Amino acid sequence: MRQTLSILLSLAAVSLFAAAKDDGAKAPVAAMGKEQKASVDDAAADKLLLAARDAYVHGHYATAIAIAKQAIKARPNQAWRLIGASSCFLKDRNGALLAWNQLDSQGRSFLTYVCSRNAITIP
Repeated sequence: MRQTLSILLSLAAVSLFAAAKDDGAKAPVAAMGKEQKASVDDAAADKLLLAARDAYVHGHYATAIAIAKQAIKARPNQAWRLIGASSCFLKDRNGALLAWNQLDSQGRSFLTYVCSRNAITIP
């Protein structure tokens, strides 16, 4: 039963990460060469976040944090959600608070829930 609950929580987290508004998207760039470079950076960030989500779902929280940190500049909201949720599972209140301070209200609510499920209280 506990394992099933853990799996359901992980799946819910993945869907919330996917639905997260990405307020870090880059504006279009006038020059064609720069526009292509921005796309590559965005694609790389998406791949990093996919790898971070995979690590998170499989319980490799420290790895998820390390990977997500690389995507903060391109996809801050999604990256901080992963960092915060992983910190909660690692019982790292300071890491969770750092992420909480970077998130919007929806992200903060999500992180508060994940931390409460792991016996960590954050504002």
